[in-house]
Amino acid sequence: MWLNKVLNPKRNNKMKLIKKATITLIIVFVLFWLFCLMTGYVIVIPVTKYIEKHIELKQGDTINPLAKLDFSRGEWKAYFVVSKSDYKNLTNSITKAGVLKTINIVDLKTMQKEWLFRYTGGDMTTAESSFYVFNDGKLVYRSGIIFDEQKVGLQSREYGWLEPIHKEMITSGLKNFKRVYWPVVFL
Repeated sequence: MWLNKVLNPKRNNKMKLIKKATITLIIVFVLFWLFCLMTGYVIVIPVTKYIEKHIELKQGDTINPLAKLDFSRGEWKAYFVVSKSDYKNLTNSITKAGVLKTINIVDLKTMQKEWLFRYTGGDMTTAESSFYVFNDGKLVYRSGIIFDEQKVGLQSREYGWLEPIHKEMITSGLKNFKRVYWPVVFL
C-alpha cells in the first residue's frame, strides 16, 4: 500500500478529489432535501407529453373533465402541483406542500363523480398550479388550477376556463391527496 502511494502519487490525489467531490455532493443533496422537507418546496420537471383535444362546447354547458377516464383499469396516479402564489390560498383541509399525490381509486372516482364545471367560453392565463392524471404511466389529463381568493377553477387548452358548479368541490376532491416528499418530481 505505501509502495503504491510512493510510486503513483497522482492517482492518490485524483482519488482524494473524487472522494471529496462525492462527499460534497452528498452533503449538498441532503441539505437540499432537508430544505424541501421543511418548506414543502419541490422542483417539478415535466417530461411527459400530453396531446390536448379541442372540444366544441356552448357557454354555460356543464362539463365533467374526468368523465371519460376508466378508473377500473390499470394503475392510476393523480398529482396536484401547487405554485408558490397559490400556496397561501390553500384551505386548511388541503395539505400544505408543493406537490400532492393520490393513488386512491375511491378518491379519484369520487372526484370523477363530483367535479362538475360550467363552461365559460373564456380563458384565464394565470393558472400557475396544475393537476395531472396518469394511467399506467401515461399522462391522460392535465389542467391548470387557480386558487385565487376571487376565482377558483380549471384552465386547459381543451376546455378553456371552467368554473366549478360548487366552489368547494375542487378543495374537497384534493383534501385526501398526500404530500410528495421527494425534492424533485418528474411528471
